[in-house]
Amino acid sequence: YLSDIVLGDVSYAKHFDSVGTFSLGIRYLSYGDFERANSIGIREGTFSATDMAITLGYARQIDTNWSVGANLKFINSKYDVYGSSGMALDLAATYQIPEKRIVMALVAKNIGFQFNPYFEERESLPFELQLGISNRFEHLPLRVQLTLEELQRWDLTYDDPNNVTVNQLTGEVEVDEPSIWNNALRHVVVAAEFAPTKAFNVQIGYSFRRNNELNLDTRRSSAGLSFGLGIRIAKRFRINYARNAYHVAGGANHFSIITDLGDFKKKK
Repeated sequence: YLSDIVLGDVSYAKHFDSVGTFSLGIRYLSYGDFERANSIGIREGTFSATDMAITLGYARQIDTNWSVGANLKFINSKYDVYGSSGMALDLAATYQIPEKRIVMALVAKNIGFQFNPYFEERESLPFELQLGISNRFEHLPLRVQLTLEELQRWDLTYDDPNNVTVNQLTGEVEVDEPSIWNNALRHVVVAAEFAPTKAFNVQIGYSFRRNNELNLDTRRSSAGLSFGLGIRIAKRFRINYARNAYHVAGGANHFSIITDLGDFKKKK
């Protein structure tokens, strides 16, 4: 991940006919080691900071059009001597039109609370409402997707001290506030996937919000741009790679290996 941060996750899913699909996952995030110092700058060793979440999931296809799913997450956080734990729920509903190759999904993330705070005051979890729509072309192996983020709140702008200018005549400080269109685009993520075969696909995406928040006026940046590819190997393994550009200082690389354990069973 960025700097010395390491992110890893392992998940397993099992489908049962007429019941649904169950899943279990563990995600671990380590921020590395930090130097501890007192108020006058004397170093007193090091400390670490980690986050971990255990996820239980269930999904079920209701009919040819509707599917629903939920994740229950148990979260634990440890930063030096400060610790916190909590529970969160994700809910999702998907509607698809097979003959039109259209899929729509509504997701409510992080509905929950802290069991115990880091210090004295409990904090709210980062609840988010998302809506995604995708469509695959009929005679072209290309799928385009539009995702609307942070639908629970309209204003995604913030006070940026860099967006101010001083009037040379009056000496007054003038704030350059983002336009209504700029704020609207901060909710939008666009993406496309090209999959000529089941064994190979390429994806690309762009987040307007991430570009607005992490771009630099003095230097051209690819912040907000992401891309990835997936390759199936020996019919048993699928290897995916993705890179997400956050800032000119660096980006995040993600590797994943997916396999169907049923393929390893010996055939009778």
